[in-house]
Order: sequence, then structure tokens, then C-alpha cells
Amino acid sequence: MFGFNNKKRILIIGMPDLVLYCLIALKKANKNIVGVITSPPNNPTYEYMKDFLKKNNLLHIENNKNFKDENLLQTVRDLKPDVAFVCSFNYLLPKELYEIPPLGTINFHPSLLPDYRGANPYFHVIMNEEKETGITMHYLDETFDTGDIIKQIKVPIEERDTMGSLFNRLNQTTAKLCVDTVNFLEQDGILPRIPQIQTDNYKEAPKIYAGTDDVKINWNNNIKDIEKFIRALNPFFGAVSKFNGKELKFWDVEMIYNQEAENLPSGTVCDITNEYMIINAKDGFIKTKILGIDDTNYFSDTKDVIAYLNIKKGDKLN
Repeated sequence: MFGFNNKKRILIIGMPDLVLYCLIALKKANKNIVGVITSPPNNPTYEYMKDFLKKNNLLHIENNKNFKDENLLQTVRDLKPDVAFVCSFNYLLPKELYEIPPLGTINFHPSLLPDYRGANPYFHVIMNEEKETGITMHYLDETFDTGDIIKQIKVPIEERDTMGSLFNRLNQTTAKLCVDTVNFLEQDGILPRIPQIQTDNYKEAPKIYAGTDDVKINWNNNIKDIEKFIRALNPFFGAVSKFNGKELKFWDVEMIYNQEAENLPSGTVCDITNEYMIINAKDGFIKTKILGIDDTNYFSDTKDVIAYLNIKKGDKLN
């Protein structure tokens, strides 16, 4: 057994939701979190995180997005962290900051690097029909997602996984990995350092932008591609189609294979009730299960959506 004097001093850097999973898990395991760097004040998550940290008696280290600021750096130095964990952070950190902890600054990325470097691996692994994804634990360096690998944990992708279900499962895996890593370090374990494979052929995971064609359904695609596109955007974006200038969001659908769809204009509403719509695509039909409207991420009753948009059989979605 290791004693109290072996407890490592942990700096946490991150943003919701992953940072919340990790902070809660580390606190439950009675680990020594010496401070938390989260988003700057102009970020929408700032007030929530400030309140969360106060309620949990955790030191909130303020920043103005200048991570080379000497006051910030000195604050971190004074805390004497042994190790830092980065748990979802949208900002590139400089060497002056990430080299402060003697045991390194460690990032947890939700893919099996070097594949799916980037901001949204969840969407892209579903769209590419991968059978597995995972968590890569790696040292931070001067660019995103390129540092030496410490450990990778593989996680299977299920047939009906959504962006949200993958997100939750990988967050839970990461939180456990944080605790396991601290336990290992507190027993004087030495973490490995394996350089990433240098290749230009890795699969990318660029950011998805709401309100753009990134989230718009192409009804000329086959129904399998449409169905996985809808799952890959649920629940953080919603796959969008437009009718009369308003947005219709698709959260969950069924596929109906039928070659007769080829004879109809793609996106045509072929049948409609108070419970569902059936819309044709390249090689069959999409039957709606859960819908939403406009720029919210709320689910709505199909009858309310139809009434709001005044959709009728024969109408065409764009």
C-alpha cells in the first residue's frame, strides 16, 4: 500500500462534458486535485464551470486565453503539480505551460491515434462504419493530438450507436483511466512513451459546424448513408432538412429498402400520419421515429412538427 505522502498533485485542464466526468471520478477516488484550468470568460461554459468548481471546493485557475501569461504560469508553478490531465480542451497549450508538471501533461483523445485526429472523432467513426474506436492517452506536444502515446483502450462501436452514446461511453472510459493512471503513478509506476507513427494517410476528424451543409441531409444518398448520418449527429447537432424556410431535425429513423423510390424525386414525403412521415431517397424510404424543429435540440411529437411546418403528402424537403 502507498501512503499519503505519495499522493500526486494533479492539475486538470478541460471543458464540459469530459472534464466533469474526470473531476467527479478523481474526487470520488480522493485524489489530490490542486487546481483546474477551464475555458476563458468569453466561452459559454465559463459560468457553469466556475459555479461547479466553487461548489466542489476546487481551485478555479482563471485565464484570458493567453496561456503564456506569466501570472497564469506562476500560479501553476506555485501549485507544484506532479502531473496535468487535459480532458477536452479547445485551446492549444504552449510548452511553457505543459512542461511545468515533472511527470508531464497528458491528453485523453477519443480515438485510436493517429487516426481521427481532430475535433469530432465521434461523428466520423460512425460515418466511416468503423467497428471500434477508443481512447488514446498521450503526452502533450506543440500541436493537437500528435504527442507520444502512453496507452490506448479500444472500445467497440455498436450497430445503433449515436454520437451521444459513443460520447458517454468514451467519457466513462476516460474517467476510469484518469483514476487508474493516478493510482499507477502513486505506486511509483513509470509511464511509457511511444512515438506516434508519422504518416500523412491517417483518417481525419474535422470539426462539425451547426447551421452549415455539415449537418444537412442529402436525400439523393442511399438510405443507409442517411440513417448513419442521422445517428452520427444525434444528440448534439441534429441532421437537418428544410421546408418552407424552416428547419426540420431528424433524430431517429428506420430504413425501408424499396427500389421504387428511384422513380420519385428524392426528399418527397410519400406518406404522413400523426406518428410518422415516410420520405424517399435513392434506394428506399426513410421512416421517421423522432423529430425536432428549428434551431433547438429538443425532441418533438411528430404531430406537432407536422402541424408547425404544415407538411403534406407530396411535399418535398430540401
